[in-house]
Amino acid sequence: MTSAYLALRRIFPRIEPNKNDLFEVGSFLLQTLDGFVLILNSVGKMMYVSETASVHLGLSQVELIGSSIFEFLHRDDESELRSMLECADSRRMNTLVPYTEEIERMFFVRLRCVLPKRNAGITYNGYKTISCWGYSKMYHGYLSSTNLGLIAVGYMLSRSGVTEIKLSPSVFMFRARLDLNIIFIDSRITALTGFAASSLLDLSLYHIVLLEDAHIIERAHRIRTYT
Repeated sequence: MTSAYLALRRIFPRIEPNKNDLFEVGSFLLQTLDGFVLILNSVGKMMYVSETASVHLGLSQVELIGSSIFEFLHRDDESELRSMLECADSRRMNTLVPYTEEIERMFFVRLRCVLPKRNAGITYNGYKTISCWGYSKMYHGYLSSTNLGLIAVGYMLSRSGVTEIKLSPSVFMFRARLDLNIIFIDSRITALTGFAASSLLDLSLYHIVLLEDAHIIERAHRIRTYT
């Protein structure tokens, strides 16, 4: 626990005393959040996990902090997570002035869940799929780059069906095959994008998203094929 705390302080230096009120707000948010906060170092050691992880996984905070996340991770997701912990761009070397950078991360992993089946939610073979959103903190030195750590919020998949979701005027619904070719898209798409709904049928979702967002769709697509 002590070594995990010291490693955590390397990424998040001690804050000023007059900002302690932010932690009170943060603690309240964690209690109401449908998920948990996770902080990993560059090799996957869990430097911090919020107490809410026990609600969703049945694993205690004490059991998780200081352990490697790979002990609880589905083996098929190891390469996915390791790619999140690697330096994002090895070309950023030989910088004249060292600096830190925060790189957005979005990925899905399956973690061990030991909750009773009636309380576990959506699980498969003892694992629960977690949607993680956060960022990696990178340090770019004179000769090399280092991943200082990754902080993310893990969200659970919901059982709610599409019919239970209230759609606002700025939201549209579509259905796609497993290859992400669109087989239905509602008429709201016309008002929002200018495209006729019929013109998008049988097109791949990859063809109509922004190129910079394609990797997000690809990761979500990949995890969907084996959950």
